[in-house]
Amino acid sequence: GLLISVAKLPAFNRRDRKSKYRIGAAKSPSGKIDGEWVHFPRALNDDDGGHAMVFKTFSGDTKISYHSPNSKNETLTIRDFGFKDGKFFIGDK
Repeated sequence: GLLISVAKLPAFNRRDRKSKYRIGAAKSPSGKIDGEWVHFPRALNDDDGGHAMVFKTFSGDTKISYHSPNSKNETLTIRDFGFKDGKFFIGDK
């Protein structure tokens, strides 16, 4: 199983003092919905976006959609999403 969550977290960059929305991921090693869930140590994004949904396009590509930035000017963001070398990623395949 896979869980995508959103939380307002401290920025990973020390120069950026603002808290930002981040998308996190966790995996259930057993594949069961009731866990145990293991969280991946790094956020998937750094563009102050959240409330994500993962979906497949009609052509079979896996995408993630979310709003960013978390402000009056937020817009829909749709990017590639996947799992490679033991890590989830948002961005180029």
